[in-house]
This record gives sequence, C-alpha cells and structure tokens, in this order.
Amino acid sequence: MNLLGDRLQVCGRCHRFGCCPTPSLSSLLNLSRILLITFSPTRGLILMCNFDMATVPPEMRKIRRVVVVSPKSYNKRKSMSVPGKCIVVPFSASQPRTQLASHVAIADKSYDSLTKQVWAICEMVTHVSHARLDRVASGRKFLSESMNANDLARIEDALRHSLGL
Repeated sequence: MNLLGDRLQVCGRCHRFGCCPTPSLSSLLNLSRILLITFSPTRGLILMCNFDMATVPPEMRKIRRVVVVSPKSYNKRKSMSVPGKCIVVPFSASQPRTQLASHVAIADKSYDSLTKQVWAICEMVTHVSHARLDRVASGRKFLSESMNANDLARIEDALRHSLGL
C-alpha cells in the first residue's frame, strides 16, 4: 500500500512497483474479455493464454499460444462458478538466442493454430487458471486443435530435461 492507500502493483510498462495507478476493474476486464474457456481442455490442446494478468519479470508476458501438458483429469473445473486449472507450456515466435534442450521447434504450417515457426519454451512450464485461456481465433472461427503424438513426445522430453527428471 502507498500513502494514499492504493494497492501497489508492478507496472506493465516499466516493471516497477507503484509507479502507475492501480488499474481499474473495468480495465482488467477489458484486458481479459476475450479469454475464458468453459470446458476441460485435453492434453495436447493448443490454446491462447493471457500471461499479462499479474506478472512479475522475468515471468512470461503477453497473450500467447500454449499447449496443455497436464492430463484431462487434472484440468477439470471445480464447479460452474469456479474455473479449473491446467499445466501449460508457452510458445514463442522469437527464436531463442541460445538453443537449449528445453526448447522445441515446431515448424510453420504444422498446425492451423500455429501460423509460423514457434518454439515451445519448456523451462517456462506453469499452471494457469481456465480464466486465462481461450481457443485460438482464426478469422471468424475458433480452433480446437491438438498436437500430434510425435510433437507432444518431443515436448515431454524437453520438459523432463528442464525439470531435471
């Protein structure tokens, strides 16, 4: 809390605590208005994830594509009013400066949901609320596309490496 009683939050521009006013509820709702799945995602499903809500550097930022790596039994909603959670690996369209064993390249046009070459950044694996997730929009439709077994196995190998298993 600052002297005015406002809650201090990390600024999205300069990444310092309390430099900008606390965002209003309406601005937070506008930030997340496109995201929220109402189903339990399956393992391998490619979705959009809003990492901008309450992040602290060097955590993942932006709205970006992710792949669900947790089993469906873990991904279930608690109730209709409480969203569930799932474990995801984010994708990056920027080629890593240093290629690590925890980075998995996915060729462009391998999936309709991935329009250019991306890298699964497996050391950034995290669990997220379903409230951060949505299907990938493509024109006027939403895609529900899953990764093939070969690509998912490569991501699992990279996850084992990044977690030291």
